[in-house]
Amino acid sequence: MRAPVVLQTDFGLENGKAAALTGELMRADCELDVYSVQHCFKKAAVRDASAMLYSVLPFWPEETVFVSMVGQSDSSGAVAVLTSNGRYVLTPDNGSLTLVQKTFGISQAVRLDLSDFDTELAAYAHFAAGLANRGTMLADLGQLVEPQNLVNYKDAAVEIKPGEACGAIAMILPNFGNITLNISTDDFEETGFTKGETVQVELSRNDAILFDAAMTYEDSFGHVAKGQAVLFNGSSGYMGIALNQDNFIAKYLPEITSETADYSEYNISIKKRRELDE
Repeated sequence: MRAPVVLQTDFGLENGKAAALTGELMRADCELDVYSVQHCFKKAAVRDASAMLYSVLPFWPEETVFVSMVGQSDSSGAVAVLTSNGRYVLTPDNGSLTLVQKTFGISQAVRLDLSDFDTELAAYAHFAAGLANRGTMLADLGQLVEPQNLVNYKDAAVEIKPGEACGAIAMILPNFGNITLNISTDDFEETGFTKGETVQVELSRNDAILFDAAMTYEDSFGHVAKGQAVLFNGSSGYMGIALNQDNFIAKYLPEITSETADYSEYNISIKKRRELDE
């Protein structure tokens, strides 16, 4: 039985490139089961690709083969990896594996040689099909590389101490208007904040304050009144911020959805609520 092949790209749906990738996979092995996460990432949105891989990967069976063609690598080309929880990912070595490596770990990695193929699509399809039909071992696909030598994008440091957490935006959910922070729910517990407590949240971009207000820390946005902001434990394993039945991004961070937005420029601090007389 073949493993599923799951695709994500920044090809868009206005042309046939995404369909061509699926076609190349079917030409490589017509019995493959091919699925898509999405093909409408912003061009070269490596952080979004990384966050999506992290979000969807654990829901798929072990040995599932993910093909992530978002952006290009600067110089080191394409890689295939086996995660420590048993999934394969083929991707440009451009930082798209950052959250997967940080959260799940990578047990083995190889550098892929695409030079023997007419197109990049054909190369990815060939390697993915070999893994999916279990006819090829990862080590047979290319030169082994140390996982710690893979490209990771630079992220803002997370600082945790009693009564305070500082970090950055890790990903956005534009359809819902929520933001996900790079502060894990496990780390946030170290602050000592408890559910139902009111905290002071400050969001800034390059030292310009975009949001500075109190909000409730709760299990989900459904625990606060309509339109109110909430800090909650996201299903991703990281802290999130949302407005109940409203769009936090549209209201406070509309520029973050632009093609040129860089999440690393956005910093957040969560502290004890300020007293009214301060």
